[in-house]
Amino acid sequence: MKILVIGLARTGQGIIKAILDENHDITVIDKSHETVEDITERYNVCGYCGSGASKTVLMRAGITDTDIVIASTETDEINLMCCMIAKELGAKHAVAILRNPDFAEEEEFIRKKFGISYIINPELDTAKEIAKLISLPVSIKVEAFFSGKTTIAEVPVSDKLPIAGMTLREFRQKNYGDILVCAVRRGKEVNIPRGDFVLRDGDVIDIISSQDQLKNFCQTLGIIRKPIKSVMMIGCGTIGLYLAKKLCESKIKVKIIEFDQKRCAELLEELPTAEITYGDGVESELLLEEGIKKYDACVSLAGSDETNLVAAMFAWSCGVKTIITKVVSPSYAEILHGVSIDCTVSPSLTAAEKLLKYVRTVENYSRKAPGDIKSIYMLANSSAEALEFSADEDSFPFCNIKFSSPEFKLKPNTLIAAIIRKEEIIIPDGNSVILPGDRAVVITVKENKYNCLRDIIEMSKKK
Repeated sequence: MKILVIGLARTGQGIIKAILDENHDITVIDKSHETVEDITERYNVCGYCGSGASKTVLMRAGITDTDIVIASTETDEINLMCCMIAKELGAKHAVAILRNPDFAEEEEFIRKKFGISYIINPELDTAKEIAKLISLPVSIKVEAFFSGKTTIAEVPVSDKLPIAGMTLREFRQKNYGDILVCAVRRGKEVNIPRGDFVLRDGDVIDIISSQDQLKNFCQTLGIIRKPIKSVMMIGCGTIGLYLAKKLCESKIKVKIIEFDQKRCAELLEELPTAEITYGDGVESELLLEEGIKKYDACVSLAGSDETNLVAAMFAWSCGVKTIITKVVSPSYAEILHGVSIDCTVSPSLTAAEKLLKYVRTVENYSRKAPGDIKSIYMLANSSAEALEFSADEDSFPFCNIKFSSPEFKLKPNTLIAAIIRKEEIIIPDGNSVILPGDRAVVITVKENKYNCLRDIIEMSKKK
């Protein structure tokens, strides 16, 4: 497919990275000549300098035969205009990045009015992710949420944990509940493991389970935490406002440290039950005066990675049990993970995951292949993927066939990690089957690039 990305800031670049290996024809537009030159050289894509809302620039970029145009500039109104003009000029599908809270309640109207196929709000999605992390009583990083009740969590293995030295077959035989190890990161290597795989000190494993089973598993390992009743937030931009509203609605005590005095005044009006303090979130004396040690969680959402890094490290040094940090640079995330601060979030990564799902869905329909991707999450530093598919007999002709059957042969580096059947979550074994109406969670390496559920089977058709 031909894809045009307008706007090459953090979100735009994250989107390009996500779809770069999908074998699409990618073109980019940005007002900055230097940025266009850098991106075209770095990613070997075609680029044009100018406004993405200009008919002349869009025509030069080949808009008339573009399959998907993605407007990801820093201004919502420009993104809307880009999509509207691109559709008028012949683009088949238009995706807009919209961040303004005023637009969050008007998505259906905006889609119809401007002819937009899909809207992504990275800030709102990130706030929802943080709220889910805060609601879970576990002190590990939760990477994915499926159908409301199923999660994938990341657990660092150390010699202190009883699972170190176990094979995965032994792991399953232990009384840990319905927990499945679906991926293991060992250094830079990512494994979709089998039963004889041995867990070692230093491994990072991704496990899938229901949220209740995850809680029981963490309790068994001694990595459970008490419910979060108070949160200190460092910085409160758009993500912070979305998040603070959700926390206040949940009756969680919220204190916000905000460096912009004008923003403080706005927050006082928007958040009447939150406590707003004007000050610099990296000043240790201020944080101590505001009682950071007494808070159950610290969420750093300042504009720069450096500020968030400093705030998170100081909260960690103060003994705060739950620390969630917004980061853009993967190197900063690695620094935080090195001191056991595992809960990092990235709006650009969140947008890239949603966009990747949409692109594959469109590609599916364009080749008239039945199937529906419900969600995509990137695991193991984006080396692996967790995909949620819906199943019916048209999209998956292997329904009702046992996994142990010779007909049911999965492609290499592929694992069906869970089956979601109405309200039931099934961790499958050889006797399991996928029924019409089920949702299947599939773990695979990124290179496999599955668009629909039938792609996971080695055989081309049912015999």
